[in-house]
Amino acid sequence: MTARRLQGRACVLVNTGSELARSCALRLADENAELLLVDPERAVAQQVAGEVTARGGRAEPMQAAPADEEAIGRVAGRCEQIWGRLDVLVVTAGELDWWPEENDSVAMWERSLRVNLLTPVFFTKLLLPLLARSGSASVVYYGSVDGLLGNPRVPAYSAGRGGLVPYTHLMAGIGGAQNIRVNYIAGAGISPEGPEAPRRQRTTLPAEMADLLSATPLGRAAEGSDVAGLVAFLASPDAAYITGAVVVMDGGRCSMTPGTAIRVPR
Repeated sequence: MTARRLQGRACVLVNTGSELARSCALRLADENAELLLVDPERAVAQQVAGEVTARGGRAEPMQAAPADEEAIGRVAGRCEQIWGRLDVLVVTAGELDWWPEENDSVAMWERSLRVNLLTPVFFTKLLLPLLARSGSASVVYYGSVDGLLGNPRVPAYSAGRGGLVPYTHLMAGIGGAQNIRVNYIAGAGISPEGPEAPRRQRTTLPAEMADLLSATPLGRAAEGSDVAGLVAFLASPDAAYITGAVVVMDGGRCSMTPGTAIRVPR
């Protein structure tokens, strides 16, 4: 039985069009959080909100394009109307394009950085006054081990996720005085199995992931439910003394010296 650690907590979840985000929405709702679900595609947010309400939870959909200050301002306004504060901000926004560095372009870099770095930055910046009213707020960013080490197959994604690491430390320092905790999950790919949200066909793991999984001690990608459990923990009072942390959740891949992982047939 799921613990109800988030009873009555006001939560904004940014980007719902992936199995990861859907799992997070359902888990937070199961722990009795009240949700505002934000996505660039309103139909996507509506679908996940419908799943939440069908399970007896409370969720409302909203639309906001990546790093759109005006749209994020409307999200802040709606939080003010509903709750007058914000207790939990979870940003799962991410866009991963596989391309070799020599074939990238300025447009690709701009789009990637806008989604992977500026979206969480702008949401945090514009919702910070509401988080400060909570008295015990939590911000959780879902990032990547590529932002810690650098992946030449996804250079712009690595840079964007990497920039979010010092931003996490920075905001943990700034938010500490108002009891706002800020943490970063460094993930390593989500399994494409399970129920599909409308955009799932665009986020399915590519064939390149097979090599990475063969070097992963647990031999599999994370399930959305794996990450959702950690998100719920970091958002809850159980993590009241955790802030500024980068939590690696990669099935053990980064536990090996690069290039030395033993590949075991599965």
